[in-house]
Amino acid sequence: MQNGLSNQLTRQIGEHLIAAKPGRMGCVASPFAGNVPLFDILAADARGHSIPIQVKAINGPSWQYQADTFLEIELIDNLQHVRGKKPLLNPNLVCIYILLNPNERDEFYIFRLRDHTHFNAAGARLNARCVVAGLKALKDDPLAPYLREEKP
Repeated sequence: MQNGLSNQLTRQIGEHLIAAKPGRMGCVASPFAGNVPLFDILAADARGHSIPIQVKAINGPSWQYQADTFLEIELIDNLQHVRGKKPLLNPNLVCIYILLNPNERDEFYIFRLRDHTHFNAAGARLNARCVVAGLKALKDDPLAPYLREEKP
């Protein structure tokens, strides 16, 4: 498979996996196929309350980002100097990272952009563990059938 096609399929699989979940919870969701730069899916309930969702799916070991999306970087004499973090346009943006695994045993990492866990996989895993622990603590957890024990 060509690399460009493989990348498109990875993106498509990730976005559609996530777009299907709100429908199971009585909401609508529409993926934008990469045409909206700040989010990939818009989910809304029957009252019209909506939430943008950023989806990143991979088949390999790391998610790719341009550092200047989040950091003020200045180039001086061909050397990059980080001047600090950029203000986030939407710190409440829900981000869902998906590691697509063989046999559809995909891993999902969910966080808000303001959590800064998007800078490393360990932070994403920690945040995902916290979300799962919170869900398991609920009396009537509608997501219980979808949660599994953490791999060692």
